[in-house]
Amino acid sequence: PTFSPTPQPTFGQGDNLVLNPGFESGLTDWYANSGLIQIDTSQAHSGTQSVLATGRTSTWNGPQQSMIERMSANKTYRISCWAKLKGTTSSDTLKLTLRINDDVDGTKWLGISNAINNQDWTLIQGDIAVNVAGTLTGIDLYAEGPAVGVEYYVDDVSAIEVSSGRRSLESARSSTQPQHEDVEMQAASGAVVSPMFALLTVAPIFLWYQWK
Repeated sequence: PTFSPTPQPTFGQGDNLVLNPGFESGLTDWYANSGLIQIDTSQAHSGTQSVLATGRTSTWNGPQQSMIERMSANKTYRISCWAKLKGTTSSDTLKLTLRINDDVDGTKWLGISNAINNQDWTLIQGDIAVNVAGTLTGIDLYAEGPAVGVEYYVDDVSAIEVSSGRRSLESARSSTQPQHEDVEMQAASGAVVSPMFALLTVAPIFLWYQWK
């Protein structure tokens, strides 16, 4: 699906659950899950700076933030960020991932991805349902994906609640079940006729034939 870019409010001034989303407060609330991250003032999608992921020895290395006190179980979130490659690598894939820890099912990784380049800032955005079987014990949001050694910038990270996960799933399931009053038949002529209309039309003809 295609989404319209979501505005990037600061946490406390809007619906964005990410702290320091534009790195305007430096690395406050962020850390490297491995490798290194540093503030870069030469590149920014908005504001005056972004974060640079460097010293990467695995594809999953990048900036990370714990969301455990701000995201809840069984809800759906629209997560997004803007990213750009540094250096001579012209194209690669960036993934924005939620690592979800559940005391019943253990750890799972759910993410969204998009191709990014070294010329323009690219939006990575999508919806993730944080469905757990037990208790949510940990949840982290982080960027990953480009090849080992490839450096990339990240800016304007966002996580906004869009719905209750399981409730949305149940609603989706119920909406696919045929309802009696909505069932339709296709007439031989190609017109769509409701079952009640068909009954009222055919029954008198049948009774007339029997009487005759």
